[in-house]
Amino acid sequence: MKEVSHLTAYQSWLSAEKGLSENSYSSYTFDLHRFAAFLHDHGRTDTSVGHKEIAQYLDLLADLGFARASIIRTISTLRSYYTFLTAEEVVESNPTKQLRPPRKTRDLPQVLSVDEIERILSHIPASAKLSLRNTAIIELLYGCGLRVSELINLTPGACIEDDTFLHITGKGNTQRLVPLGAYGRRTLKRYMEEERPRLRKKSPSAPEIFLNNRGTKLSRMGVWKIVQTLCIQAGIEKSVSPHTFRHSYATHLLEGGADLRVVQELLGHRNISTTEIYTHIDRTHLMEVHRSFHPRSKQERSLERYSP
Repeated sequence: MKEVSHLTAYQSWLSAEKGLSENSYSSYTFDLHRFAAFLHDHGRTDTSVGHKEIAQYLDLLADLGFARASIIRTISTLRSYYTFLTAEEVVESNPTKQLRPPRKTRDLPQVLSVDEIERILSHIPASAKLSLRNTAIIELLYGCGLRVSELINLTPGACIEDDTFLHITGKGNTQRLVPLGAYGRRTLKRYMEEERPRLRKKSPSAPEIFLNNRGTKLSRMGVWKIVQTLCIQAGIEKSVSPHTFRHSYATHLLEGGADLRVVQELLGHRNISTTEIYTHIDRTHLMEVHRSFHPRSKQERSLERYSP
């Protein structure tokens, strides 16, 4: 497509001028490629659309169930892109100037029930390709409340203290410790021992824990596709994303009686230094809260499906 050259130039400008983090750069790029696909499907180019067509695209995202924050990010990306095209005199005027973010709603985050989580996990056939990897992904998203970016960036070194904790680097390079429950620990161990070595043969230098079929780092979109497939298999009718498991993690902890302050620490919502991670809340207390209040930790149910 003709617009690819514009997109390539913009990406080069982003890298050279904006100083974005890897995640922010990836988000900008992903938003624009999705927009380019929409334009291609409708026989348009980035230089032939106006405010009306872009507003229709944003309406489509809303109809598809995209979160308000995702649409606001898309608007920001498109404004940046068209500001660049205007400055480069590729387009005469910026069609995004009049765009407004969607009105803020009071809708609560989508949350899965404990039964729905169990159904998703139980519908992963033990004989399926990469079943251990996919089970471990769900166990860590839900059992540890990880952001998808935190999940895909995990390396074996993040598993500490006999694999009972994950050392997580979150937003803004903040550090936190998250207890790894028995289910997640057992599944992760089996994946690391049985499936990951086979994947790494294709790309031995890949340091990340979660790899794709090519043996390279699993992408955020890759995790999203895995989640969608598993939810369809389990007959889950809710709109579910990887982040839904994080919402469910927090909700189930709080519903079980966990202290709000501890849950905030577990989620990494506070800006705490590396030193505070070891002193602010005692590790024994973190583990006890997790064991007492999280559904995947507080009951010592059978672990047979995770055993060889």
